[in-house]
Amino acid sequence: MAKLQNFTWAVEDIFKETFLNYMNSWRRNMTEAANKLQAEVAAENFDYVILYLMVMIGMFSFIIVAILSLEHVRSCQRNHAYFNFCFIRLWRTSHC
Repeated sequence: MAKLQNFTWAVEDIFKETFLNYMNSWRRNMTEAANKLQAEVAAENFDYVILYLMVMIGMFSFIIVAILSLEHVRSCQRNHAYFNFCFIRLWRTSHC
């Protein structure tokens, strides 16, 4: 009976070591794959951050240019209206 009990313990130890080695190697492989995937995701996220910033800067620039061009047009319209008023006033006073 003692030999059978030692044999059972030996088989149990063999299975336990085999299973632990398998699980450790699987976890190590999964960790390497996860690290590789995490590095790839981080690089993609950084690319998306740069793309997002480029789009936001472009939209901001477009809004600023639109505001400045509208102000310029309004300013020119005011100046031309004033100049036209002065020209008409001068023309009337000189020809009357």
